[in-house]
Order: sequence, then structure tokens, then C-alpha cells
Amino acid sequence: MGCNYIKKGRKIPCNTGVGGYKNVFFVEYVSGLIPNLLTDSSASDIYSATALEFGDVSASFLFGESTTKEVYQYELKNTGDTYDETSETDENIGNTIYTGELKLVLPKLDKESINQVRLLTYSKSFIILETYSGYFLLIGAENGAILSQSVKKLGGAMKDFQGVELNFKTEERIPFVYLKDSAVATLKLNIADSIQPI
Repeated sequence: MGCNYIKKGRKIPCNTGVGGYKNVFFVEYVSGLIPNLLTDSSASDIYSATALEFGDVSASFLFGESTTKEVYQYELKNTGDTYDETSETDENIGNTIYTGELKLVLPKLDKESINQVRLLTYSKSFIILETYSGYFLLIGAENGAILSQSVKKLGGAMKDFQGVELNFKTEERIPFVYLKDSAVATLKLNIADSIQPI
């Protein structure tokens, strides 16, 4: 059986792109909440099997029947916050896997923040990145994201960085997907209380 090939070319974009992330949002991962994006017909607005194209994720796929699931927002400002996603195809096995690595830098080592980081190490999350370009990207859509490493840094001099570096990993059959405007609105309505480090 032949595989689908690309459908469109690509032009040089306008000089309006910006990098970086404004916020990261954590939502507790629930297995099976998002349908099988590659086979489930109810996911047709996210994934077109005939065109091999991904669309946008609606609120129902992220929150299920509940619209009151808590969302935890972490504001970002460090240029060390990065997300890289790599696709690897094995022709012998006949599969493609997307591996994501998210690195976050949280300044200041306050007690409450460190406790929340500790809790993240025990859990899987849906992670949504808000970019400075205005996109909301969902990573870990099928299998969730895990906090694979956290590094607390105290610094040696007064001007040195002190805070925590977080490294999350994902392993998916699909790339990251975009949130629909309705899902973004639901996301913002469910933001829980935040810590204010002093």
C-alpha cells in the first residue's frame, strides 16, 4: 500500500516570526482521555487519516466531559526555556516516533516551588506551551510528558543563577498539536492559584 506524500510546497515566510515562550501550563494526564488520533473517527477534526494532516485540539479532548479541571500556569521569562521535537523513522520496523525534550528554567529556590517540582516528578502531565507568536502547543497528547530530571542550582557568587532547571520528555506517535481558540478559552478559565516567589 502506498503512503501519502506531501500535498503542498512552502514559500519563504514574512519577517514576523518570534521565538520563545510566555507561559507553560500543566494539566494532570489521564490515559485514554484523548482518542487514538491515528485511528479513532471521533478525532477527525484533529487528524485526517487520508491527508495525514493535523488540525487543532478542542477543549473536549483535553478536559473530557469536565470543564473544571485545574490548570497550573507557570510564567516564563528565561531564554533557556526550549522545546525540541525529533522524529525518527525506522523503515525496517515500519514506524515513526516523535521524541520531545522540554527544558524550563525557574529562577529562585523558594520552598513552595520546590515542593511543586517534587510533586511533578511523581506524575505525568499534559503540557501546553504558549509561544510569543500566540500559539498554544500541546505536547504529550497521547502518552503524557514526564519530568525526567530536575536540577536545583544554588550558585557560587551573588550574581549567579539560583533556581531549578526542569527537563521533560515525551515519546509520541504524533507531533505536537495546536489548541483551538475554544480550548484556549477553557484553559484560561480553569487556571488555579499561583505561587508568588519573594
